[in-house]
Amino acid sequence: MRVLPYVKLKLKLPLTILAATFAMGAAVGLAGYISAASSLTAETEERLAATAGATARALSTYFAGLGSDLGILATNPTVSGALVDLGNAFYLDSARPTKWAQKLYIEKNPNPPEERQKLDDAGDGSVYSSMHKGFHPWVRELVAERGFDDLLLVDRDGAIIYSFRKRSDYATSLTSGPLKESHLARLAKAAIEGSGSFIGFADFEPYAPREGAPAAFMAHAVTGKDGKVAGLIAVSVPTARIDALLGLRDGLGRTGETIAAAADGLLRSDSAFTPGADILKTRIDGPLLKAAAEKGMARGSLENYRERPMQAAVAPVDVRGTRWFVLAVQEAAETLAPVAHLRNTTLIAAGILMLIAAGIGMAFARSITSRSQPLSRRWPHLPRAGSTLRWLAPTAGTRSAI
Repeated sequence: MRVLPYVKLKLKLPLTILAATFAMGAAVGLAGYISAASSLTAETEERLAATAGATARALSTYFAGLGSDLGILATNPTVSGALVDLGNAFYLDSARPTKWAQKLYIEKNPNPPEERQKLDDAGDGSVYSSMHKGFHPWVRELVAERGFDDLLLVDRDGAIIYSFRKRSDYATSLTSGPLKESHLARLAKAAIEGSGSFIGFADFEPYAPREGAPAAFMAHAVTGKDGKVAGLIAVSVPTARIDALLGLRDGLGRTGETIAAAADGLLRSDSAFTPGADILKTRIDGPLLKAAAEKGMARGSLENYRERPMQAAVAPVDVRGTRWFVLAVQEAAETLAPVAHLRNTTLIAAGILMLIAAGIGMAFARSITSRSQPLSRRWPHLPRAGSTLRWLAPTAGTRSAI
């Protein structure tokens, strides 16, 4: 449909100028927007990758330090002596040591369950309680200093002869008791069957003595005076320390954070942005973890975490032979906020420019059409077809209409 040829000249000119201005502005603005978005995305990925890498190194250093602490404790005479002495007394004072010890330190404990560790001496006059009274305060100071969730001593037969927290695992057997299929039992078996330098890690799994809450353990073999493995010392890895390491959010804006996950995609840390526990409950899906396992570092997007699109970088970390990943994430809406601001500014500027162009076009068209009006008024007086056309030069003091 031919519409533009019938539009008056005083409208055709400004529309043409306006269309040209719009096309040029749109091309320049779109190119700038794409370039800015690409640059900002690359910058964000670099920043997130740096954060993920630094946090992964910090987490690796923490677990290495925890292993070193256990190695020092395993050779500490206080620990090795307690393992032997408490172990002997554990079987000496009762033919049914599990029931006997749990009755003294759990059932008759005057403190609430979360404060059972306050009891130093059950007051029954037994050899075990006497030794417990001397060893337990030392452990209390150690746990407070190192931030352990719990500390256990397990003898060569798999019996937990000492527990700082006095949960339901205390005084039970890891070879024949209710925890014989637990990850702690597997870790203890490996330590007892290994060498005196054995150190191992049991990743988070639901743990019945913690009412099914996830627990992870690290253990070191303890040798006796004969150099043979006499048992092990194990600590429950404190999730608070892990969360504190991952909780540093410098440079991650309002929505960014670092989290830890394992190869199964389940989190090994709690998010600061969710109200409940996330360990073994929140899953990270997508190809990023697999890419990080293959390449060492991966960058990209997460679509399902916290129900918002995320920019993310993933760095692998080895925890005593178990592969974890540290993810630095930030909401895509926040990372691209400067680009959105640039887009809005460009649209406003383009709108103003189009208004200016339209005004100029209108003025220019009006100046042309106003000059062509004398010619249009004379058009009926021009010679008809077949007549002689004679050119009349403009008179002095006048100019051509076109």
